[in-house]
Amino acid sequence: MLKSFVELPCANTDQISQAIFDYVMNRTTVLTKGDLGWNFLDILDLLQCVPLLQQFFAELKLLPRHSAITVIRNNDQLPMHIDQEPVVAKINFPVANVKGWANRWYHIEPDVLAQCSWHQNQFGGSVRDLSQLRPDQITLCDELLDMPGPVVFNCARAHIVDLIDQVSFSRIVAIFSFFYQT
Repeated sequence: MLKSFVELPCANTDQISQAIFDYVMNRTTVLTKGDLGWNFLDILDLLQCVPLLQQFFAELKLLPRHSAITVIRNNDQLPMHIDQEPVVAKINFPVANVKGWANRWYHIEPDVLAQCSWHQNQFGGSVRDLSQLRPDQITLCDELLDMPGPVVFNCARAHIVDLIDQVSFSRIVAIFSFFYQT
């Protein structure tokens, strides 16, 4: 079975996180208008404004395709899901207030998953509706607490973000997908 996630070494996590936060505060309305959930960013503008992030991806030989910020306050805002195909790997980068949260990945047997109906996600794509699954139909595979640094993760596996401690501030994470290079 493939790994659910791998933590990526990054010597400049704190500086990159702060620079992404500053970018979101100064160049978007995501935090000032309280836009919860997914908020897409202009990837070229973000990389120009945060050169350390651009350097981080260059060292990994990755060419970012899309970027977004997720802002969540509770467990209702990012229910368990499998991301829309064809993307199977993304990088999450902590921006602010990640302590007190857990990223969790689950195994769902293929025959059980096949019984889940299709529905349209918030981006207009067709994905499996996992909301009707019973607890006995899912098995926790992996868990990452407090996201100490960037992680590459398998977004083709069912996953969720759970609030595990009472926190006062929204969890803010940057998400990146990439061009596939052959």
